[in-house]
Amino acid sequence: MKIFTNKILFLFAFAVLCTACKESHEPSSPIDPQLAFRDSLIAIYGSLIDVQDLDYLGLYEYGATKHTYLYGGANGEFWLGIFESPDKKITEYTIDLDPDSLIPEAIYNPILHSHMVWDFEFFEIYGFSNTVLNEDAISSKSLLRISHDNWELKSTTEYIPRNAFPFLDYVRPWKGGFLLEYNGEINDYGVSYTQFISSDFSESIRWECRAPYSPPLGVLYFEVDFFLAVWENSVEGFDYLICQSWTKNILDFYGVTTCPGCSSSIKLLNQIEDTITVEVKLNEEVRLVALKFRTGEVLSNEKK
Repeated sequence: MKIFTNKILFLFAFAVLCTACKESHEPSSPIDPQLAFRDSLIAIYGSLIDVQDLDYLGLYEYGATKHTYLYGGANGEFWLGIFESPDKKITEYTIDLDPDSLIPEAIYNPILHSHMVWDFEFFEIYGFSNTVLNEDAISSKSLLRISHDNWELKSTTEYIPRNAFPFLDYVRPWKGGFLLEYNGEINDYGVSYTQFISSDFSESIRWECRAPYSPPLGVLYFEVDFFLAVWENSVEGFDYLICQSWTKNILDFYGVTTCPGCSSSIKLLNQIEDTITVEVKLNEEVRLVALKFRTGEVLSNEKK
């Protein structure tokens, strides 16, 4: 009887063990990785965040400073927080990136690459509809400018086809604001263009082209839609208004095509209204040349 009882107890224990094994191998409900990541960030930074019920929360680690950037969505708006450490928040912003309400159920897909210009940091954010999947749907492209002096934020939003995905390549100070270059070559539909935005973001001008090269810090911008570059052996300009450039090599002013072993230099002397005067030197011969700076047309070329 004892042997029988022991056998029953063994079988019962085995059955319980098998049941437990079976239950432990039952597939559990999948965990949304985005929500899990959000919850982990909230566990670290949540006590410092003013906004409640964030739909999602992400971490941006490639800012132009050593600060930590968190971004998320709340009630159809975009949220951005800047932290010095998990114990110290610098500031946070809640921004409507669809001010014209053109995007149903907007889902924001932050690009959040940044560019530092002086004490300003620029961010680019895209928003699109989660319900409209066709490529021609409207998308929002927003630019944020944050001052690192006082953490003031300025933003501007424009609407573009979803398949046109220009990428902010370059930002530099410009006449009364900033010059931005967008690269549309990362897909088959995007258009590259250049944009001027005033310092207070109240004025925006867009040109459907880019210069042959990004204007370096040494260029001269006599007008907001034009720049002049003076190099060691040439002078050239680019007119954004008509998307055209011109170049004058120093040899052009002497009527020769080659000059092996020659020494040369070129220097900008002045700009008066629409005319510039440059001093050019080829070996020992110095000439003063006046040109229309928008077109490169030579008005005079005299030996000094």
